[in-house]
Amino acid sequence: MEGWIAGRIRATSLRRVVVWTLALVGFVVVATSDRRYIANFLSGPYPLARAGRGGASGTRSSCVRRFSRSSSCGFTTCCGAHKKITRHSVNFIPTGKTYEAIVACYGGTATIPGKEKKVNELLTFVQQRAPWAIYGYSDQLAATFTKHRQDFVRSVEQRRQEWAQTTGKA
Repeated sequence: MEGWIAGRIRATSLRRVVVWTLALVGFVVVATSDRRYIANFLSGPYPLARAGRGGASGTRSSCVRRFSRSSSCGFTTCCGAHKKITRHSVNFIPTGKTYEAIVACYGGTATIPGKEKKVNELLTFVQQRAPWAIYGYSDQLAATFTKHRQDFVRSVEQRRQEWAQTTGKA
């Protein structure tokens, strides 16, 4: 005859065996459902190599490609752009900087982060495509764009029309 202590131990042990068995079965099911995971586990990960695009001259940078593909901000609607530099520090000790290109358009702004060289390339590219836009940052320009956007857009549109008349381009 078994005592109540032995019964409790047997019940607890049985519960633990069932839970661990279900966990193991669940892991095996999940692991075998993804063939790439199993291949990486057995033969190691795929080799990490540089992408095949290369850095040939005359190609646009990734920031420029990303901006021109994903942005709803077309060059005819471009109002202005500037570079934003954020200085990071921990306990007043400088730890680095991040760079962003802020491109303002009629419908809003596009913020494109990247390294300083890429951000400069992007701003140069935008300036070549929309020379009538206002480039650079000042508190007055930011306040005008934020509070009186219609006036800002009107002045940029006037600059665009003057540019089109002087160069003969649309």
